[in-house]
Order: sequence, then C-alpha cells, then structure tokens
Amino acid sequence: YIVDINMRDETTLIYPAPEDNNMLLPNSIRELPEIEVVPPFGRDIMKIIASPIPLKIPEIIYEEASRVFEDRKGFESSNILDIERDIAKSGRVSDKDVIAHFRGQALNGGFTIYENHIELETKE
Repeated sequence: YIVDINMRDETTLIYPAPEDNNMLLPNSIRELPEIEVVPPFGRDIMKIIASPIPLKIPEIIYEEASRVFEDRKGFESSNILDIERDIAKSGRVSDKDVIAHFRGQALNGGFTIYENHIELETKE
C-alpha cells in the first residue's frame, strides 16, 4: 500500500485503487499509475506499507476531523493503540487516519505490517 502525504498533511491512497485491492507478491514488479504533480509543491512523504494479508481499504473522507490528531499528540498519544484499533473497525475514515486504519487492522488481526517511507520534493 502506498499513501502520499503532501505538505498540507492531505493524504491520498496511491496504491492500490480502492476498487482494486490487488496483492503484490514477493519479488514481483507492479507499475504504478501515472501521478500528476500539482500544487501545493514542496515536500511529500510516500508511506509504504506491506502486509502479509490484504488490508481493507476504507472509504476516505476528506474534510473530516482526525481521531489520531484530535489531542494534538498524534501517533505519540499514550492511547494510540486503542485509537488505531477503534479506527480499524470503521469503514469510513478521515484522510488523516488512513495509516492508523491499516495499523489498527494489524493490531486487531494479530499480524504485523511493515512500514517505510520516502520523502519527495515536488516542484513546478
């Protein structure tokens, strides 16, 4: 799974498309769809998540308040695991809570997901 977080903290699920929950097998190559670079330009973070089983892709709601960041501590919150578990039970999440949704599925399912990220600088 690839999630883009732009400099305004807006989140976009890049891969897979919600209607196309394809599993990428080990040592296989997948060409990503063409990504149009539009303002705001600046630093983007591409969060990459690998899971041993397919994750459910929630309906992503923009302009909805984040449950993870409502206490302004975000992923540093002392009760983040409970928040992630709860978010994973919902089929609709704020765009800011997509990563927590995936993490919560792993917590609720008793499996491990692996995360990494790359930082990109976009320019006009």
